Amino acid sequence: MTSNDKSKLSRIVNKVRAAQDEIAKQQAIIDAAMPDLEHAMIEADVRDYRTTLGHAYFKEQKGRATNKIDVRAYADAVDEDDFYDSVTVSVTKAKDYLPKKALDKITERIEPAPKPDKLVVEGVE
Repeated sequence: MTSNDKSKLSRIVNKVRAAQDEIAKQQAIIDAAMPDLEHAMIEADVRDYRTTLGHAYFKEQKGRATNKIDVRAYADAVDEDDFYDSVTVSVTKAKDYLPKKALDKITERIEPAPKPDKLVVEGVE
């Protein structure tokens, strides 16, 4: 690595770290202000408020629906091979019915596909 490379890399890393620090400071200000804003809006009985710089409002949060297939009806509706090909067993639920040793004997561990390394910039202690 040349001194030019070192200079360029140092400049970029330091720029990223400075930006990360600034983001952290700004996020701390936001995190501290949000409970105050929420309290003030509730106290003023306001659900939507606009200024020249921003718009604060309470956004409805919807849960996500879950589809649950009737296992017995599904098993009756498809071929046996297709049934076993398409059904998985919840490890969490299986632990309710079988001891760990019994589960370990019938469990196959499938490792995740490799991912490329992620570039990370952290502060120096």
